[in-house]
Amino acid sequence: METPAPDDTPPVAPPSGAELAWAFGELRGARLGDARLVRRLIQVTLAVSNKPEGSLPSACSGEPHDAKAAYRFFDNDKVLPAEIIAAHRQATLGRARDLGCKLILGVQDSTYVNFTTHRATTGLGSIGAPGLRGFIHHGVLAVDAERGVPLGWLDSYTWVRPEDTPSSPPPDPAPPDADKPPPSPPPPDEEKEKESHRWLDALTRSSAVLPPDISMITVADREADCFELFDHARNLDQHLLVRAHHDRKVVVDEEIKYLRDAALAAEVLGVTAFTIPRDDKHNRPERQALATLQVAHVLLQPPDHLAARHLAPVPIQVILLQEIDAPADQKPVQWLLLTTLPVCTLDEACQCVEWYSWRWRIERLHFILKSGCNYEQLQLETADRLWRALAIYLIVAWRVLYIDLVGRTFPTVPCTIFLTADEWQALCCHHQKTPTPPADPPDARTAVRWIAKLGGFLGRKGDGEPGVKTLWRGLRQLQALTEMYQIICRRE
Repeated sequence: METPAPDDTPPVAPPSGAELAWAFGELRGARLGDARLVRRLIQVTLAVSNKPEGSLPSACSGEPHDAKAAYRFFDNDKVLPAEIIAAHRQATLGRARDLGCKLILGVQDSTYVNFTTHRATTGLGSIGAPGLRGFIHHGVLAVDAERGVPLGWLDSYTWVRPEDTPSSPPPDPAPPDADKPPPSPPPPDEEKEKESHRWLDALTRSSAVLPPDISMITVADREADCFELFDHARNLDQHLLVRAHHDRKVVVDEEIKYLRDAALAAEVLGVTAFTIPRDDKHNRPERQALATLQVAHVLLQPPDHLAARHLAPVPIQVILLQEIDAPADQKPVQWLLLTTLPVCTLDEACQCVEWYSWRWRIERLHFILKSGCNYEQLQLETADRLWRALAIYLIVAWRVLYIDLVGRTFPTVPCTIFLTADEWQALCCHHQKTPTPPADPPDARTAVRWIAKLGGFLGRKGDGEPGVKTLWRGLRQLQALTEMYQIICRRE
């Protein structure tokens, strides 16, 4: 995606009827060079948000002129995806300040976006096995380090592999109970070297946009386990929390060992309860578990293939988590985590485990993007158009997860934290079967459950909290209710 460039876009007035719409607050700062394009951006985002799983024409209420305008928008070279994400990023950092966040997690992850069945789409490349076509997206999600709420995207980047480049199959999200990743042939050395830099580049860009009063810890899975990232983070004075992929050489008390041996030899700090995140790919629900924690302080040695660069060893902490008393039908979880953070106590180790468990937030967002928003079904004919649409769909997918987790994390705050006045009033009128809304909005948890009921959530005693599937279905119904509520209010 293109790098944002300064321009002289004038202040944007909201589209008609969108003065209080969430997308106006999220995207009004987009610098597209023309205020009309920004207004269209807000209108298209609201349309997609209203019907995230539908086709673009259906999202535009079936109106030919609105659909045509949306297609023209995605075909406009002045619409830079990086500028859309930059506007959203400002809103993201604003949320961090509003919540009093002094520390955020910059959760990095890549996902393969598959458009193999769209044979006519141009500008795509290889994404794995022969015949698969699409592109790769790498993002950095800001997460509140105190409560685990996803605040929004800090960075977004897409690229295309040459179609004739042989490469490994798309890596599955690491299952939480796997000890080692499944073996797969690596991409060619040149392609592998280029793609591994995405972790370093994303760290550079995301750390550069942080205000002075907010610090960041980068969290990533085993794909990010490369020595260059630890060396780069040291140069930027940034902290990392990465799950180990390689059993690397380390120095402990002037003796050369391997990571796992060093961690196993360390004293057990204690036992902790932790959450094993939900795994959609393997259809495993979230569950609670007990595990022992061991911590070793080591010097991470540069690998042999980097010897010519004369890189210095990096001091890190190795945290070994091993589940105990696992269910009979589940393999015990083992996580080997590498961090530049100081970890000397059980509480500090537990905090790192909790932060790493929140890495699955970004995988849930990818699930919403593909299964809830049906992004991979878009027929926009070129990769450039798809990337412009992706910037919008990423924001829409984030909002679904944000509403879900705010309802769980801040259950008693007013729902105005994520719903406009018209939305919560329409929701109350529908739920309470009355034409007159209450004077005060419901709390966040109540509103989330009412929205989920619109999407099929039954809310029985043993049902627990609603999931993102019923929530995104309910949000679609809520938008229809809100539109009718606005029509009735205008008539009166």
